[in-house]
Amino acid sequence: SNSDCVFVGDFNNILSLDEENMTVDIEPMVDVEQITKYLVPRGYMLATTLEIKEATLGGLAAAVGMPTASHKYGLLSETVAEYELLTGPGDVIKVTKDNEHSELYYAFPWSHGSLGLLLKLKLRIIPVKKYVKVTYTPIKSGLQDYCSKIRQVSLAEDAADFVEATCFSRQEAVVMTGSFVQEAGADG
Repeated sequence: SNSDCVFVGDFNNILSLDEENMTVDIEPMVDVEQITKYLVPRGYMLATTLEIKEATLGGLAAAVGMPTASHKYGLLSETVAEYELLTGPGDVIKVTKDNEHSELYYAFPWSHGSLGLLLKLKLRIIPVKKYVKVTYTPIKSGLQDYCSKIRQVSLAEDAADFVEATCFSRQEAVVMTGSFVQEAGADG
């Protein structure tokens, strides 16, 4: 009967912001647009965030989301401080990388939600500045060169906050980097 069903679309609330521990607690149907509109006016963003505003954070955490800041902070699932899951037998458990459920911490992101119903996420956040300076580097010398450029900018000691590339062909691409800056026109 319908009384036995849970409408997961209602799991779309931002529950709390912990500025001391730099985390935010959310329900899994909170999407990128919603969390961004909540965090940015407060001076924060998720450590990694996708550019697709309709993507749900629960879906990204359960399906190995890889945003443009992953070179610094890891996959979205690697920025999860804690999962709260409902298991098949009906237990609600908290899953962290170092508690008794640590195997689930590493398995859940690859499960697409098949290992439990995600009830809550605790995600790491980072401070933001008002602007992002974007640099575009066109590459016209082929696949190996633009792959090398992405690797170089991603692994640099002073790596940009965001790294992405758009490939137009096997020969042409543009590598884009973005770094937070305090003022428009500033270099850093």
